Amino acid sequence: MSEFLINITGRINNFNLPKNQPLLPLFEAIVNSFHAIEESRDKDKNFTAGEISIKIIREIKLKLMKTI
Repeated sequence: MSEFLINITGRINNFNLPKNQPLLPLFEAIVNSFHAIEESRDKDKNFTAGEISIKIIREIKLKLMKTI
């Protein structure tokens, strides 16, 4: 069986995220997680787990600008 490789960095760099919706990827990740949990519960009635953990790591690169 061959491995399926994907260039994550390239995919991220090609993704056009609107500046007015910076949390859209986070929202999508949460919704996808809900769907995965629901699908697991539908497939296995004994499945009682389902936890979504979110860890945000951010580098502060922007300097605060003094407003007048």
